[in-house]
Amino acid sequence: MRHAHYFLWRTRQLIPQRRGTLFIGRLHRGVNRVLRGWWDNLMPQYLALDIGQRRTGVAIGDSALGISFPCPTITHSSVRDLVSQVLALVSARDIAFVFVGLPLLPSGNEGAQARFVRRCVELLKRAGIFVQFIDERYSSHGHGGDNDAQAACAILSIAFASFAKKNNI
Repeated sequence: MRHAHYFLWRTRQLIPQRRGTLFIGRLHRGVNRVLRGWWDNLMPQYLALDIGQRRTGVAIGDSALGISFPCPTITHSSVRDLVSQVLALVSARDIAFVFVGLPLLPSGNEGAQARFVRRCVELLKRAGIFVQFIDERYSSHGHGGDNDAQAACAILSIAFASFAKKNNI
């Protein structure tokens, strides 16, 4: 990850920057190393889950960039198995917040799948994870690839759009 690139917004142009650096002219290497940890803390990662009975789509994103990336789908046999895998992912990736798609019926009411998702989220909240529901009625219409991960990316995109709308970005 030492040579990963981030794109910072400056004067309406995307300028490639090395991870953990600020674009303030030329920074001395020593100052750059000090700022690296500080900059990484400013850019929390977010996780989106498209929870299913046996498979759960996963996406990770960064709100500063507004980009989401699909992750391998989690396969699980029980709710506890799902929760343990999500907790491991949250601790390994240092996730700040989790968005979960709530599968409402077209009428807006909750069905059996929504109750299952709420049960899973209740266990995540008990474990100390900050979770917010996102309406996922129209997020599962991906084309090609892993539909579960694409649905999770759509959930994260909806969350980032909500951030931008609230902050007038």
